[in-house]
Amino acid sequence: MPTSTTWKIIVNLTAGSNAQRKWSQLEQQLHAATLPFDVCYTKSLGHAMELARDAVAEGYTHFVAVGGDGTVHEVANGLLSQAHRPPDELVLSAFATGTGNDWVRTYGIPTDTWAWTDYIQQGHPTPTDVGHLQYHTDAGDPRQRYFINVAGMAYDAFLVQEAQQRPGFGIARGLTYYYLILKCLMKYDLRPAHIDFDGQRITEHCYTINVGICKYSGGGMQLVPHAVPDDGLLALTIAGKLSRPEVIRATPALFSGKALEVDKVSGYQTTDITVTAADPDHPLMVEADGEWLGYTPCRFGILPNALQVWVR
Repeated sequence: MPTSTTWKIIVNLTAGSNAQRKWSQLEQQLHAATLPFDVCYTKSLGHAMELARDAVAEGYTHFVAVGGDGTVHEVANGLLSQAHRPPDELVLSAFATGTGNDWVRTYGIPTDTWAWTDYIQQGHPTPTDVGHLQYHTDAGDPRQRYFINVAGMAYDAFLVQEAQQRPGFGIARGLTYYYLILKCLMKYDLRPAHIDFDGQRITEHCYTINVGICKYSGGGMQLVPHAVPDDGLLALTIAGKLSRPEVIRATPALFSGKALEVDKVSGYQTTDITVTAADPDHPLMVEADGEWLGYTPCRFGILPNALQVWVR
């Protein structure tokens, strides 16, 4: 049985071109620091969820996801979907080796191996909210998923799907993300959606709809700059019928945290959101934490203080 301070480290060596090298360096430093930890490695998509569930059943309470945002997403879902221990008694951290590495930005988790070793030794747990998402597959079957960062619909999800179809490309940052926007923008047609929350309905041709626990996504973009991870609220951003030139002009604001200052973009805070396609024959795509999932209709809820994050 692990001790109460033994970290279970779940490693995805395929997340990022330097994942193997970075993990090897970190592993050596952790041994030198005499940090108690056990390691397991993912073998396929979704395997990190299974490994996390099994580790909780074995008695582990402290977890590190080594990989990209998708690996963190899977480990979190494993912790939140298991039935052996209340999730709010479990602690999650990450060592980022991926391309976007957005979740760690909110908590200031270092990406340098030496700094990370110091962080994990000196940190402490703090509660974080968790988002809950109900969505549908392309066959119309209902599914559910948790998210700890940002979920997106419409063009945001389309962009994630396009990126995941390019092996090794991923959601990158800076000029590479601009390239993705320009390349994919011509392929996407805006679809009308009904967005219901707080007793009101907004019907709009949406460029993107985002729901956030934290504020960073897409390699440093701030589509939900008003997101606070422990306020018990979902941050909602609705970007309406932006033309292609307007999208391109607005992109710098999306990176700088000024998304809500852009014309036709509005932000809200709420606890329950339902999104349906105005045309049922043309549903909107949905992604969560940078992982493409499926389609609307979707319903979003929040679980306050449902998990703990290791911070310094």
